[in-house]
Amino acid sequence: MAARAEQKILRIGIIQGGKIVEERLVKDREDVSLGSGPKNTFIIPASKLPKKFTLFELKGGQYHLSFNDEMDGRISAGKGVLDLASLKAQNLARKKGKLYRYTLPESAKGKVSFGDVTLLFQFVAPPPEPPKMVLPKEARGGWAKSIDKVFTAILVVSLVVHVSSATFLHTVPLPEGYDLERAPNRFADLIVPDREETPPAEGPGEEERKREEPKEAQEEPEALDRTEEEIAEAAQAEEVQEAVREEGILKIIGSRSADGGRGVFADLLKDGGTSEGLSEALARSDGVRTARGGEDVRGPGDGDRRSDIGDVSTEGAGTVDRGARQETQVRGGIEQGAIEADTTTVDAEQIGRYVRTRQQAIQACYETELRRNPQLRGRILLCIAISTNGRVASVDFVEDTVGSSAVANCVRSRVRPWVFPVRPPEETTVCVPFIFAPAG
Repeated sequence: MAARAEQKILRIGIIQGGKIVEERLVKDREDVSLGSGPKNTFIIPASKLPKKFTLFELKGGQYHLSFNDEMDGRISAGKGVLDLASLKAQNLARKKGKLYRYTLPESAKGKVSFGDVTLLFQFVAPPPEPPKMVLPKEARGGWAKSIDKVFTAILVVSLVVHVSSATFLHTVPLPEGYDLERAPNRFADLIVPDREETPPAEGPGEEERKREEPKEAQEEPEALDRTEEEIAEAAQAEEVQEAVREEGILKIIGSRSADGGRGVFADLLKDGGTSEGLSEALARSDGVRTARGGEDVRGPGDGDRRSDIGDVSTEGAGTVDRGARQETQVRGGIEQGAIEADTTTVDAEQIGRYVRTRQQAIQACYETELRRNPQLRGRILLCIAISTNGRVASVDFVEDTVGSSAVANCVRSRVRPWVFPVRPPEETTVCVPFIFAPAG
């Protein structure tokens, strides 16, 4: 153990760009690696080393320096100063694959360079272990001093109260005759009031007496309460209903057949069939006939009274010429102004030509609403954001004196699918003015 304690440890410094970037004592005797990986002893991202390169390898309790042909350096091992090339030439370093390995005595020191990174190393005695800090006996205290007195008192009181309550409730006997199955309904018994007694049902004799009682006697109290004015209004309503039944389609439906049958329509629709035509059924009705080819229609007892439908008649093939339907043609004019772009990276003339080829779709939006409002006119300043792939990113109306939301929504829906023949390096906004006015 004493011999192991005397072993020296590596002291390594990293120089990069002429400045010392890191210096460390490798207290644990273990392999020392360099590279850009996070698991290396020294992380050097800007070097020509691979992700991980073991420079000092601990084997058999002794360090060995590993290097390749791309590295340069010098080592002082007590017999003078030798560079890495001399170690290879004098066969002091054993070759294994593409690497050379040189055993380092604990008196060695030197430097190794690879690219712009230089590593300085030497073996030094390990620093003494710092003494452990020991508090004085008065400050150390015991486990009793670490207890919170207030919290402990509250905990003890709470425990005593809960235990006492549980013991008391356990000793209290249950009342005699208490039914546990009745316990869930005890609150309902307190809330629901007592039911009222229902009156006894009337006997059969009372019910028969009410049925045998004359209708006039039952309605007599109601009739006594009615005034003379209400009685007169009821009589007038009955007269109006009777007059309606004697006229129009109600009379036809309710008329009886000439042969004393149940009725014209009752015979026509009997047994769910239609064996008899409507004209024949009306011809059999009492007082109802159908005219055929200009025949005079008179009912019994009508005398010289004739049924006439006025001047309305149908002649010819039964078609009515209403003339050719004409639709009012509404045309709207549209004028496109100069293109305004917030950058010079896009060709405004090229964008203007592209918009003019699709101007007819915008004009259609205006003409559709012009049919509803012939006075519709105004100016719209349409600003279009063009993304880097030429597609429309957004459509905004900076100015809109037309004042029609339908026109604005239609124009926005027509512009959104456009793909411009330009590819700006960043999102670019172009503004196009349109002036709308009725044509002519």
